[in-house]
Amino acid sequence: MYKTPIPCKRLNIGGQRYYEPINIGITQEEYKLDDLYPWKKQSTTSFLNVLNKPGLTKWKQEKGWLANPEGRTAALKGTITHIGADRMHYGAMVDKDWILGYINKRKFKLWQLFYDSPEALCYDIQKHLSSYVAFCEDKQPEILASEIMLWHPNYLWAGTGDLFASFKTRKNNKNRVNCYIDLKTGKPNPEHAIQGVAYAMLWNAHFPEQQITHIGNVYTNDGWLKEPTYKLTVKPITDELRKQWLAVVKLHEVNKGLTWQPREKPKVPSEFSLSFINQQKRSA
Repeated sequence: MYKTPIPCKRLNIGGQRYYEPINIGITQEEYKLDDLYPWKKQSTTSFLNVLNKPGLTKWKQEKGWLANPEGRTAALKGTITHIGADRMHYGAMVDKDWILGYINKRKFKLWQLFYDSPEALCYDIQKHLSSYVAFCEDKQPEILASEIMLWHPNYLWAGTGDLFASFKTRKNNKNRVNCYIDLKTGKPNPEHAIQGVAYAMLWNAHFPEQQITHIGNVYTNDGWLKEPTYKLTVKPITDELRKQWLAVVKLHEVNKGLTWQPREKPKVPSEFSLSFINQQKRSA
């Protein structure tokens, strides 16, 4: 499998995720990056947050205070499903004990509002993983890279791509296509295709010998009854899709301004006291 071309670390600053290169022997000054092409690059998800999402807003209004824990519970299921899929890509076994161990070691416990026990939550995650295994067994993708961090000096964004693989989109197809595949445990959304283009552009800049020509999404689910099911969407990367993603980037720049690098945290004192209290004591 291909490895991360430029090693990075994730930074969470001001509620946003950034990626920054590490241990590459090259400084920001040597790259000659400016505010337009920054050193710390925001994730593709952060860029998409600039879009108006009336459906999400309505859902939050309807759920009220439950929106946060319910959203985080869904994110927990997605995270464990992604990590499990990545482990399987490298030949490791994922079982119920591993899933339960991951659930129990997390500090977040408000999933208990929606599940009676860790086993109940684990069961839904097992169903998502079963869906993903069904996809892999059907398509038998040749994996190029899994959960790979991508940062490139010539692009504003960065991120971690779920899966880059080569496979036949249909059984009767003669040729395989190189595809970026995003694993989703939620509902289909038009944004997903646009986001896929962002990862494909980063990949193609680093690995021109293995150009990604298609983007896809594998939607797993925990609602199947007899046999695991999934939904796969695949489409070729077109100039129109690239324009849509670059329009998101432009809108993000307008909203943030050109100097949208994360601010340093203000310095805070290590000791605290009220000076006027001592003055009052001396005056008494």
